[in-house]
Amino acid sequence: MASSRLNVREEALGLLLNIVCGRDDAVPLPVLLSHLSSCKGLSSIQEAFLSELTYGVLRLYSLLDLCAVLHIARPGKLSSMMRMLLRIAVFEILFMERIPSRATVDECVSIAKRRFGQRAAGFCNAVLRRISQEASRLTDGIHERVSHLCGSSTSEDIALCGSIPPWLAERWSSHYGQAVAASIARGLIHAPRPCWRVNTARFGWNRLMAECLSLGCERCAPHGFFAPFTGKMPADMQEALWVRLHALEASGAVSRQGKPSQIVASDVAGRMIRFRSGHAGIWDCCCGRGGKTAALMEQGVRVILASDPSSFRLEELQKQFCRLDIPCPSVLHNAAQEITGRSFDAVFVDAPCSGTGTLARNPELKFRLSPEKIKAVSTVQKAILDSIWHSLLPGGMVFYSTCALDSSENELQVRRFASLHPGASIESMRTYLPDSPGQDSLFLAVVRKDA
Repeated sequence: MASSRLNVREEALGLLLNIVCGRDDAVPLPVLLSHLSSCKGLSSIQEAFLSELTYGVLRLYSLLDLCAVLHIARPGKLSSMMRMLLRIAVFEILFMERIPSRATVDECVSIAKRRFGQRAAGFCNAVLRRISQEASRLTDGIHERVSHLCGSSTSEDIALCGSIPPWLAERWSSHYGQAVAASIARGLIHAPRPCWRVNTARFGWNRLMAECLSLGCERCAPHGFFAPFTGKMPADMQEALWVRLHALEASGAVSRQGKPSQIVASDVAGRMIRFRSGHAGIWDCCCGRGGKTAALMEQGVRVILASDPSSFRLEELQKQFCRLDIPCPSVLHNAAQEITGRSFDAVFVDAPCSGTGTLARNPELKFRLSPEKIKAVSTVQKAILDSIWHSLLPGGMVFYSTCALDSSENELQVRRFASLHPGASIESMRTYLPDSPGQDSLFLAVVRKDA
């Protein structure tokens, strides 16, 4: 087992360096992990270890640096690879209790020796042994620092505790206030609690929901639930629970979907069912892999067309509808701006965005973000909104949603759109902030076209 863990640590080292240095820019972390696991032939245990290590280091990046720096005389002299190796080791020592600290130290020192030589190995050994001796104090210090983030915290503290770029902490503080920015940052160091959506198109979905709640799950949305906290469950009960949930997912009875996405889909579905006596049809013009598309159709919404510029995402959408056993809507492999000559009662724009509302789930994004990239994606959003307006029938509605925490992609984008199009009026705008650690933030606006 020791040698297999050593191999996984080295793979994590290379993967993390590529992400932080931008060499795997724009490739989602789950795709990188899946590709690496497949290429290296990792076992399920090794794959889980690699995933936990990679996500953990990315979520706690700045805090891990802080712990290491306390024990290094000249941290600025370290190479980027040595710094990353220390982050990996510090994360294991402080947050992966099932792995003995001595095993982590020995194996990371071995990596340092192979990569840098005996002198570097001695340095790594000395630093990590001191960190091991102070592990409890360091862990308590991290938790205390994060828990004390509040409205009086500086943007620098928010950036450090959330392991986010300082400019992003400043933008959040400016738009949402220091207290909300601090609350968001506190949640970023946690893995999101898994959520499922019950397929309400299936007969007996209410009984299935009741069964899941009886197993210790908690309702998180009208048709969804959180996975239970399993820390105090006996191992056999945990295993039986997850086997049941995965079987339900495979059969199409439930689908993995975060709480905010479920709430946004339910909001849109409720408005559509009340609109034009429930006979209105909607165009999902940025459907992606179809998570919200399916949620709308499960709740009785007529999705007339689903379109996306990615053929891969559309293939995933069609697989999802087969799993759910509900009719797939008409699908077009086109960007929304390319689709003309059609009219719809409503258009759902689940817009491409910076993803700043998903940093707990996608911590790699913070190394790819910049003000310039946010400006570029807001230009794409503008083009989509302007193009779909001409396809909207009089009296129709545009539902505009992002998973971004940035006013230029959300409120300012919607106000600009409404101001430039005669007959457009904003009915509502709302940001759904996380009410539990690790969850996404989503924005939803509803714009009506005069009849």
